[in-house]
Amino acid sequence: MYDAQRPMKRTLLLEHASAVLIERPVATRRLLRSALHNIGLREMRELDQVPENGAETDLLHAVDLIVVDVSEEDHAGARLVANIRRRVAAFNPFITTIATSFAATSSVINVAVNAGTDGILLKPFSQQQMYDQVLNLIERRRPFVVTANYIGPERRSRAGINQGPAIDVPNTLRDKLVKGRTYSHAEATASIESAWGRVSREFSLRGAVQILYLIRLAKAAIEDPTQDDVGRELARLRDTAKDLLTRIAETQLREIAAELTDWITHRLDVRLGVGNAVALDKITRLTATLSCLLGSLQTPEELILQADRAVMEHRMRLAAAAAAIAGEEAP
Repeated sequence: MYDAQRPMKRTLLLEHASAVLIERPVATRRLLRSALHNIGLREMRELDQVPENGAETDLLHAVDLIVVDVSEEDHAGARLVANIRRRVAAFNPFITTIATSFAATSSVINVAVNAGTDGILLKPFSQQQMYDQVLNLIERRRPFVVTANYIGPERRSRAGINQGPAIDVPNTLRDKLVKGRTYSHAEATASIESAWGRVSREFSLRGAVQILYLIRLAKAAIEDPTQDDVGRELARLRDTAKDLLTRIAETQLREIAAELTDWITHRLDVRLGVGNAVALDKITRLTATLSCLLGSLQTPEELILQADRAVMEHRMRLAAAAAAIAGEEAP
């Protein structure tokens, strides 16, 4: 699996860093341990399955690198990375992660990327490839971006209307290489908390902007008698509003989010048709106001216009795709 013939440029001084290796086969874990030991890592824990409950994920709270398998049959590794990024599975949502897989399919790669992993290594890989990957994530790790449903390294393909600004996040793997023993737990905790405050705020803002888009999408569907997907749009809106409520901790903002969720859950009804107009106008104003309080640099009016433009472009794309399909099916 590893190419021992090609020498690495230098051993990294990572004796103060720690890693968790998550691979089912014992032989694969041993090879990973050997490769990372040769790079310079000394403290490593091995797991034969992805941790999913609190006691198991406690192992991840103080680590600096996670190498986890993402297979075509089981996406548990990708779910773990996504939960780390949302600060569900570990204290540090910015742990450096490398996904490994034998499957070079686009579906597996997309699952790993969309979960928020920093890097992907396709097996079998050489020791040099592992070295290059770790060194790249130490020296040139991408900043994080946040959307309504993604927290992780910036990907150019993700750029769009609802992506926040790039955010530099802590890289404890790099900091322990550079600072060694002088890098304290208190320093790490402070930098993680500071970055998470910005990321979580941005995550809430992106959720609110997504709700505004869904509100205007539902409004457009209700007002168009040819549309038959109003129920689906309202269901998406309810689910997104409930998710947003779980993200917001501040009392004042939570009260607005709770009122918004109540209106969406109890005042909108597909059977009312255009009778939903009053409720839609109310929750449009609530959502635009909440977005501004969460830090949007745009006015409520600008946010609503932006959402309406996005809805119009979405519906135009759907219409063009339907016309193309109709043209292909025509005799």
